[in-house]
Parts: sequence; C-alpha cells; structure tokens
Amino acid sequence: TEWRFEDAATEGDELRLRFSDAGLGITLHYRLRGDVVERRVTLANVGGEDLELLRADSATWTLPERDGWRLSHLHGRWAAESRLARSPLTYGEQVIGSRRGHTGHQHLPWVALDDGATEENGEVYGCALGWSGSWRIAVAQLPDARVQITGGAGHDDSGLLLLGPGETFTTPVFAGLWSDAGFGGASRAWHAYQRTYVVPDAERDRPVLFNSWEATTFDISEEQQRVLARRAAAMGVELFVVDDGWFGARTHDHAGLGDWTPNPDRFPAGLKPLADDVHALGMQFGIWVEPEMVNPDSDLYRAHPDWVQHQVGRTRTEFRNQLILNLARPDVQEYLWERLDALLSGAPIDYVKWDFN
Repeated sequence: TEWRFEDAATEGDELRLRFSDAGLGITLHYRLRGDVVERRVTLANVGGEDLELLRADSATWTLPERDGWRLSHLHGRWAAESRLARSPLTYGEQVIGSRRGHTGHQHLPWVALDDGATEENGEVYGCALGWSGSWRIAVAQLPDARVQITGGAGHDDSGLLLLGPGETFTTPVFAGLWSDAGFGGASRAWHAYQRTYVVPDAERDRPVLFNSWEATTFDISEEQQRVLARRAAAMGVELFVVDDGWFGARTHDHAGLGDWTPNPDRFPAGLKPLADDVHALGMQFGIWVEPEMVNPDSDLYRAHPDWVQHQVGRTRTEFRNQLILNLARPDVQEYLWERLDALLSGAPIDYVKWDFN
C-alpha cells in the first residue's frame, strides 16, 4: 500500500483522517470516550474494478519505549473462563486469535502490556477488539525496541470480502486505554466505558431470575413448572425461565433440537397457559432455545439432512449429539425465522435464553 494524505475533518466527537491509494479510499476514525480511545477504518472502492480485501485491521497502537514489556491475555474453557496468561514480550511478533467464527471464553480479543505494574500501581496499556467473529491481534517488538499492537477481524490472509465499485467496508472498533493506576485502574476504566457506551441500559437493574434447569433437567411438565413458579414468586423472583425440555421429543440430549414446537404431552395447550399463570404471579416469563443447533434424531434433520454444516464426503462432526445448522442458507434462515416467530407469537414471552453450546 502507498497511502496519500487527502484531508482531516471532525464530525461530532470523531476525528477522521482521509487517505487514498490507487482506487481505494481510506478513512481512519478516532473517538475519545471517557478514558478509552476508539479506532476503526473505513475502506471505500472509488475505482472502477472490484477490490479483494485480504486483510483490513482496525488500528495499530504504537507504545513508548520501556525496559521490559510484559504481555497479558485471557483464555479459558467451560467452567474455567477468563484464565490470565502472562509472559515477557520478546522480539518478533506474537499472534493471538481465534478461528472459531465467534468470540467466547476460549480466547478473548483483549491484551494488556505493562513493565512491572501491580493491581493498583504502575502503567498499563490495554486494547480490546469490539468484534464477535474470528479475530487476530498481533503484538510485535520491532528491531528498534518499539512495540506495536495491531488487531482486527478475521484470521490470516484468507480474504475478508470483495469490495465492488462504490462499496465500503468499516472495520470493528479496536479500543485502547492507558492507566497509571495499575491493572485495577485499567479494569475500572474499561468497566466505566462499557457501562456508558457498550452495554444497553447498563444503569437498569436486571430482574432476579429463576431458571428451571437445575431443578428439573429434562423432566419438565406444565403442572410441575406451575409448582416451581409459585415457589419462585414466593421468594421474590421477578423472571421465571423454562429451560431445555419443553419442545419436540426432547426428553434427553440425543433428540429434539430443531423441532421448536411445545411437546404435546408436556404442554397440551402450548406455552400460553403457563406463561399466563407466571404473569398472574407477578413475574415475567422466559423460554430456552438453541436454534442454530440440530440433533440427528429430530424431525428437522430427517427432513433436511443437507441443512447442517458439513463437508461433502466427510464424516459429519457431532459434539454433544448436535450438529450446526448452516445459517448461510436462505431456506435455513426462513425456517428458523418462522419457528421463532411462531414461538414468540404463540405465548406472552418476555425473555429468551438463547443458548450457544
């Protein structure tokens, strides 16, 4: 690339620096929100031919020189989330990321660098990528000892997308902050930023929630849930959620996923009578779904085995007796839209627990 500076402008609370490069328009966005600087990039195809974007990172943060940087990042698994890993930063490039197609506790798109900070003292530089797909963050100590942190969506140069003439692409935000109050100060700054600018209605107290899973597992019935609802209401619960087992042939975890209609033996008149009773007790009513998944033992899979993500000629990979529906297919999207619409229209449902196993 060979960027040529065009101009600078401000719009609201945002600074925009514009560059050009042979048919590609590049805009760098900077916005200060509390103690956090948000950075992102907009790319515009201003030429007459398609442009293939191999990689488009959101920002590169260049840190001041220090005697010895230490890198912190977070990884984890089920029941062991947000495990802190720390190591001295050496020369070269250290890449962390995820190719899973979604964010999660396996590896979080966040890094911090310090040169001897404690929980309440010392400098901490932190960066977080606001993205829910695959991602990559590269931390490089250059030959001149300078350190740079580069982050963005996607992983490796597998190609992001094709940009047609006149089309634009804006990267996710790669936010950064600095604190001289140690890791505690950095954490509090991140929390203040998230509560003010990221989490919707963060100032609103969330309702006290009861979830049926631990009390019942798959052994669910309408009358049994009524008994639990009365006990929950007596304890001051504000939101009553019916978990897995209300639909299809879902009496165990080998069957039923994909068939999102109330089990006629367990809920003969559907979910509405139970939801009405829960509302009469002064609570909101919620329901469990996992619509992106399907059991091979389900009416949906038997009707549409080609709807799952798979490689032709290869064994279909199951985990927890589940396969993943291919939501890139319009027919899968239409089916799930119709099923969820019917579910949420058929009963006064206030809350959806959308599981993502």
